[in-house]
Amino acid sequence: MQVFVAEKHFEGCAGHAVTEEMRVTIAAEACLSWDDVVRGARDAADGSNVVLHEFAHQLDQEDGESDGAPLLPPTALRTWGRVLGAEYERLREEVAADPRSVLDACGATDRPEFFAVATESFFERPLQLEREHPELYQQLKQFHGQDPARRAVPDRPGTPAPPAAPTSS
Repeated sequence: MQVFVAEKHFEGCAGHAVTEEMRVTIAAEACLSWDDVVRGARDAADGSNVVLHEFAHQLDQEDGESDGAPLLPPTALRTWGRVLGAEYERLREEVAADPRSVLDACGATDRPEFFAVATESFFERPLQLEREHPELYQQLKQFHGQDPARRAVPDRPGTPAPPAAPTSS
């Protein structure tokens, strides 16, 4: 971690000042399992990225609790709870019936894992997440302040195509 902190440049988004605590936390996350970090970075569309996953846990714990609800404005908290609660229950049901989903089955473990898994899918499989879980995608888009589906390349071959738009006759 000391080498990582010494050799890496840290820059906050939108002029945000990066503190020493942030640098050390980032280094700790990046250095916990280098093989996993490399594996996650090698395929940016496989839906698995330990760095994104662990950062999501850190975001979740900013309010002192690991509950799947990061710091949110009070006006957003109710919608967040409704949408993520429903999507978490949906994943639990899907995993029991058919484990194939854009969301890793690990997300059915509990709400903190669900938030971490959803964050991975949001950044790594944004088009599929947006198509299969539009409300969840919108909540993550608002929280993260990004829209990765708008900059994503089309889905890989073998990924189900979005449903055809209805036509009028």
